Parts: sequence; C-alpha cells; structure tokens
Amino acid sequence: MPPQRGYQIDLTYLITTPVQINGPDSGGTGFFFHLDTNSYLITAGHVLANEEREGYDEELKSEIQQDPPELSYYLRDIDEITNVSRFTVDLSADHRIWGFDPNGADVAAIQIDENLSPLTDFIDSDEDDHAHQYGSFSLMDREFIGNKRLRTDRVFTVGYPGRLYDVQTKFPVKRNALIATPPHFDFEGEERFLTDARMDPGTSGSPVLIEASQVLHPWGEHLSQETPILLGIHSGNFPHVESPESQGERLRNTRYSDLNETWRPEAILRTIQDAVTN
Repeated sequence: MPPQRGYQIDLTYLITTPVQINGPDSGGTGFFFHLDTNSYLITAGHVLANEEREGYDEELKSEIQQDPPELSYYLRDIDEITNVSRFTVDLSADHRIWGFDPNGADVAAIQIDENLSPLTDFIDSDEDDHAHQYGSFSLMDREFIGNKRLRTDRVFTVGYPGRLYDVQTKFPVKRNALIATPPHFDFEGEERFLTDARMDPGTSGSPVLIEASQVLHPWGEHLSQETPILLGIHSGNFPHVESPESQGERLRNTRYSDLNETWRPEAILRTIQDAVTN
C-alpha cells in the first residue's frame, strides 16, 4: 500500500496497537474496527487471559469472564503519528460492551469510547486532516475477503512481537506469510485456515492482510480500492503432536511449527453482535 496524505508511511501501520493486560509486560496485538457508529478493538480471545496460550476453549473464556482484566491500548496523534497516548478500559465495568465469538473462534471484540475514522474514509476524504480526531484508523466489513479470489498466496501481518518493535513510536512490525491451507475452506471443521510464517509471542490478534491489488472479484474484475483486504485474525502457532513410534509409547511433548491459525473475519461481526445483544 503506498504512502498517503503526507505521512510517508504505509497506512496499514496505523490500524494496530499493542494490547496490554493488567500491566505493560503482557498481552498481544489488536486492531481497530468500525461498525455502524462505533469503534472496536479486535484481538485474539486468549490474549485477555494474560498468560501463555495453552489452548482456547469454553473453560478459558469462562475464567476470563469471571475475572475480566483491565486492558490498555494506544492511539496516535493526528498531527504527529509518532506520538501515542495510552487508553485503559476496565472490562469488569457494567457499561463496557465486549465479548467473544459465540461460535468458538479465538476472537474478542471490545467497544472503545473513541471514534476512529475508517481507513477508507481517511484515504478518500478531501477534508483537512484535522477533521479526523486521531491518527489511528479502523477497518470495516467492506475490507473482508468474502468470496473474492486471490492472485497470490503471499499475505502479511502487522503486530507486536514481544518487545521486538519500537516501543517509543509503537509502530508494528510487518511479517510476510504464505497461505498454507485454502482460506475459503474450514480447517478441521472450524472457520479458520493456516498460514506459514515465523510468528513470535505478542503477535496474537494481528490482522492477516493482503494488498487489494492481489485480489479479484468473483467475476474476475480487479479491486479498485486502496485499503488492504482482511483475510482474518492471527491466533497463534498451530500445535503439532508427534505420533508414538510404537504401541504403548507416550506421546512426545507438544511442539510448535511455523504453521499458524487464522480465524476468518466474519467472526468479528458475530462477536460484536453477541456482545451488543447480551
């Protein structure tokens, strides 16, 4: 994606934030999403557990819901995008709208108080930059991959691998990845697919994206938009357990490969709808 609006930066770097849980030394990655008139922070559900991921299931969700954490994220100054401000939400507050995907995808959504301009509106707007309150921007469901066709298996993520990013500017790190399983088909019966990439702790919750130039409409026409297309939400390494060599031998320890789970973006809409109605 080319630099826009005088920032001299790929605007994809402006849709994400570190997500910190109960302090600065834990958490993962989140990105901003706009639906109706509200802005949301999207991340992997297990990020809210404030612990290393050993699996995501109903039990873990229940533990988080019983003891909701305090969560912090960062927004950029519209005049100087290297300046960031820290915002905090207490998920235990009665008024706070947040929740998990009811279908079991490793996805969480938290409504935030700030109204972030959709990235596509910022790019297309002829207004002065001061018409936008923040230099952080959100994606919309118009960026979902849906039934569109891919011209390549090369995708990318933008996230926060541990402390391996600029902790002053909070710019994320872009990592290249390959699609490892068909993205439009369920992997092992769940609405996810696998990518092949070296991902680090802290990147859970990163958006998995592809340039719009590498996507076609189902009827073959090229996309005309400048915003990237969202394929899903990065969840973490896919665990691989080796089979025993002989009868009676215990399973070897679980290993982690360079294969990663990505949950398809429709989980975002289900999560928000469930959080709003409940």
